[in-house]
Amino acid sequence: MSASLKARGLVFAYGGQRVLDGLDLDVEAGEFVAVLGRSGSGKSTLIGTLAGLHLAEQGELRVGDRPVRGPGVERAMVFQQAALLPWLTARSNVLLAAQAAKPRAARAELDACVQAMLETVNLGSAGDKYPPELSGGMRQRVGLARALSTDPQVLLLDEPFSALDALTRATLQDEFERLCVEARKTVVMVTNDLDEALLLADVVLVLREGRIVRRWRIEAQRPRRPQLATDRGLRLLAREIAAELVGQDARREVSSRVPVPGETLLDMRQVHKQYETRRGRQVVVEGIDMSVRAGEFVSLLGHSGCGKSTLMSIAVGLVEASSGAVTMAGRPVEGPGLDRALVFQSGGLLPWSRVHASIRLAARQAKLRAPSADIEAVVLRCARLVGLEAVLEQRVSELSAGMRQRVAVARAYALDPRLLLFDEPFAALDSVTRAELQDVMIGVWAQSGCGALLVTHDIAEALYLSDRILLMTDGPNARIAEEIRVPFERPRSRASLEEDPRMAELKQRIVDFLDHHAKQG
Repeated sequence: MSASLKARGLVFAYGGQRVLDGLDLDVEAGEFVAVLGRSGSGKSTLIGTLAGLHLAEQGELRVGDRPVRGPGVERAMVFQQAALLPWLTARSNVLLAAQAAKPRAARAELDACVQAMLETVNLGSAGDKYPPELSGGMRQRVGLARALSTDPQVLLLDEPFSALDALTRATLQDEFERLCVEARKTVVMVTNDLDEALLLADVVLVLREGRIVRRWRIEAQRPRRPQLATDRGLRLLAREIAAELVGQDARREVSSRVPVPGETLLDMRQVHKQYETRRGRQVVVEGIDMSVRAGEFVSLLGHSGCGKSTLMSIAVGLVEASSGAVTMAGRPVEGPGLDRALVFQSGGLLPWSRVHASIRLAARQAKLRAPSADIEAVVLRCARLVGLEAVLEQRVSELSAGMRQRVAVARAYALDPRLLLFDEPFAALDSVTRAELQDVMIGVWAQSGCGALLVTHDIAEALYLSDRILLMTDGPNARIAEEIRVPFERPRSRASLEEDPRMAELKQRIVDFLDHHAKQG
């Protein structure tokens, strides 16, 4: 059974600053609503308030015709991270929720409900496995089964697929679309992915400064995935929504400089990495041959667990290869060095440090004997390149996620490295901030003329940024099975790439590769 969800005048503040500012929301019974917004717009606060995890200071929330305050079994939430109890099996995690929702039900009835929910999410045979034994996608399926087991009138989703690789995300999106159509559940989902919103939602909303500012109804027929890349109406709608997210006054310049590939920097030959575990020897990657030249941008793309981050760690010098040769500009890699700089997914910054000090720390490390004036010039140049001039005296803890990643990129550039390495640096950011920082990344890379190696789950990101994309098979025993040379000239424009038929063809080629190797595994 589904019910409508209505909010009137919701107000919620942190430290006196309003995050929700008189928000109104109307969701009809059986309707799927997606909420988009930039980082800091209040999306997670909104979904937490709708779930009763945050209590609004003002306003009213109704499910159907009944006012609600605090959590309730009529609403269920699926989190970005599945939040399962690791000491309980998948079946027991789902059972725990079913028992809470139906405390008087007989055990046989509950067991039947749990099994039905696991089968609904295609986990019927995995109920006795523990969360650490499951992949990220399987854990999210358990989280969804847990939510469905309570038979909620309203289902609330907080970016449930954002941390998954491209194929797993697409598979779960398609399964979830099918479930929602069949059950006609009332759903509210916050997401950073515009294409995901267009794929799943009946209505798309944009949240800005704690209020809903725009609303679109999606009339395209389901299933929509085949239409996303080709339907002109959906692509025009995507541009309109993206423009609203960016804002009318936003301006973003992409570097027009085009680096010329030069000498080979990073070179791996027959690299093999294995670990000794309680269950014996596990081979993570084997027979890896790859290289990155100066002025070249290369991406590693593959499923979760295929060894991408292991290869990145080997390249940086944080992990030693079990066998094979790893060189940097012809010299063996024997540990970390200032010729390589890594930007982590979470930034890896000191939260108590000011932005200026964070960049200065890297600049001083690279130039130990340089005069203070020279170091200051490096800091200002790096800050200007990534748009941080106005926040140099702010503490890292006071910045948004997107701004913290700008600091991380500036810090890496301040080392004056020959090779920049990026380990999924924008995976947790909203689509607009992600696009902005992709352009920042391209600017830093083009300005320096260094090599770049990116690990990513995002097919569109890889195609927009890269000269070459290396596709990895599933692990264990993962290898690089295919190389794609990206044919688009630089500088690149997202609008022109969307219109280029080769873009859709390359996306499909990569999806087919991932799908093929997932089925083989």
